[in-house]
Amino acid sequence: MKGKPVKGSFMDKVYPSGNTYSGEWKTNQRHGKGMMRWLNLGQMYVGAWQDGVQHGQGTHVWNLRRKDGSQYSQSNRYTGEFAQGQRHGWGTFYYAGGAIYEGEWKNNKKHGKLFYSSKNVKNHFFCFVFLNIKKCKKLLNQVKNKHFFTFFSLFTKY
Repeated sequence: MKGKPVKGSFMDKVYPSGNTYSGEWKTNQRHGKGMMRWLNLGQMYVGAWQDGVQHGQGTHVWNLRRKDGSQYSQSNRYTGEFAQGQRHGWGTFYYAGGAIYEGEWKNNKKHGKLFYSSKNVKNHFFCFVFLNIKKCKKLLNQVKNKHFFTFFSLFTKY
């Protein structure tokens, strides 16, 4: 890219790290719709930008390192709302292992209403409203289904 991008312009930029951005610019910042690739991190984001950060609807993909010579790569993917560069609002996170989390996010963390499914727990969908850890533990202690406990342990680590 030569010169500075102007408001409403569409340009491609290759950074010294090898990372690339193709999309709209405003005041020399990513702003509008665009695609960013972080080569060393194996990540890509396609969606809305505001003042240089992810903001609005978008999809962020994280490629994971291959395990033990596997020929297939795996990736985590989040599709949904972003605010100031963080997952914030409603979105769906697709885990490389097959689990899917669909729900509310706040400051890059799972928050509020959610739906969760997993290949390991076929035909089971869960819906919880996370108010705080104590209330969740009390609710889960009343439930005898082992899958609910597996679900709880997966999501309280984050």
